[in-house]
Amino acid sequence: MAFNFIDYYLDYTQSAESPTEFFRWSALATLAAVCRDNVYHEHLLKRTYPNLYIVLFAKSGAARKSVPCDIAYKLVREVNNTTCIAGRTSIQYAIKRLSEGFTTEQGTILAGASGFLYSEELSSFIVKDDHTIDLLTTLFDYHEKWESSTISGDTRKLENVCLTLLAGTNDALFAKIYNKDAAYGGLLGRTLIIKGERARRKNSLMYASGAELPKAPLVAHLKKLA
Repeated sequence: MAFNFIDYYLDYTQSAESPTEFFRWSALATLAAVCRDNVYHEHLLKRTYPNLYIVLFAKSGAARKSVPCDIAYKLVREVNNTTCIAGRTSIQYAIKRLSEGFTTEQGTILAGASGFLYSEELSSFIVKDDHTIDLLTTLFDYHEKWESSTISGDTRKLENVCLTLLAGTNDALFAKIYNKDAAYGGLLGRTLIIKGERARRKNSLMYASGAELPKAPLVAHLKKLA
């Protein structure tokens, strides 16, 4: 029987507290980031790529969001085939990183502005910038060629833009990013908001359950996709 990445991912994370849907969608974000722009659905006038903007949403303290995000990020980093941007940053810095392409540990340069944006808390990820919402909205769509110029005259050229975002947020911080501009400008409509009501189980993770699955099959499958 063929290996099912999502089913195995859910089994691999079964001891964690986070809602099952958080893990399901973090698995999909992982697949999207690794596939880059190599996969698409071609229809009449355009191609649709599998890049995703996914935000895991729960009330503060109600359901852990960081664990699914962290596992997905580590898997994508281990595959090592796309630009990963995490931590507190600005959209301008993200564009700079994407314009530089991606160099593997072996020194191979992969062309194209494919990237994975990751943050445990979305509002702390993107430094305040008047153009953040507009640029995130624009960069969601695939672009063969795209340019960004600043007032100082610095121009960044991106090719084959394919961006995936995975982040967590809560009810108190959600509106910092998804404000009126995001709602009416299109960013909210491009984002999959995955709501978690409660933890699926209580687990301090102090002790091994005795049923942990190895991570290796997940990495092997992703590298095959890459």
